[in-house]
Amino acid sequence: MLSIDPSKSALLLMHFQNDNVDPKGKFGAQIPPFVFENAQRVMAAARRSGLPVIHVRVAFAEGYPEIRESPTPLLQMVMASGALVDGSWGADFHPAVTPADGDLIVTQRGMSALDGTDLGTVLPARGITTLVLAGVSTNMIITGTVWEAAHDQYATVVLGDCCAAGGEDVHAVALNLLSLLAMVSTADEFIEALEVTTTGEVKGGDAIVR
Repeated sequence: MLSIDPSKSALLLMHFQNDNVDPKGKFGAQIPPFVFENAQRVMAAARRSGLPVIHVRVAFAEGYPEIRESPTPLLQMVMASGALVDGSWGADFHPAVTPADGDLIVTQRGMSALDGTDLGTVLPARGITTLVLAGVSTNMIITGTVWEAAHDQYATVVLGDCCAAGGEDVHAVALNLLSLLAMVSTADEFIEALEVTTTGEVKGGDAIVR
């Protein structure tokens, strides 16, 4: 059963950018509509409860000066396609999942949302000990962030129905592997856990205890 303390948790929405999730983007992704819908619901619930909402974007300067020679195959693909250039439409947030006033925005260039980003100071400063993750892709940024979060001794929750990968099989395998390092949950469970925390009431027949 999922338990969330809004004062010690943060919702990280990762890489919901046009090149990553729009069919017209450089990667031509086909993201299931329910992923966007669930992400919108968890954002709204987090904001209602006062839980910090953090949007993690990946973007590079023109010419990719941040990427070393002989990069990983993934970064080779980014460079070859001209994707995720800072200031471009492709690097912009997708209209379905955009920051609101009060949300935080973090730019990432490594393989984890914690790798060399402002989160290294933002999270400790706010007393955050639990990270709730949503975004694309499950087998890359979600996985990379979970591994680094585990190393840094953060608790992590992966909202499986708020994530997507290149295929449903890849998504499922990634969630299965991540279940050893994180709690794999759903949008509904997250929202209900916040409602229990803020109201003390349990809806339906499934009790959630804190």
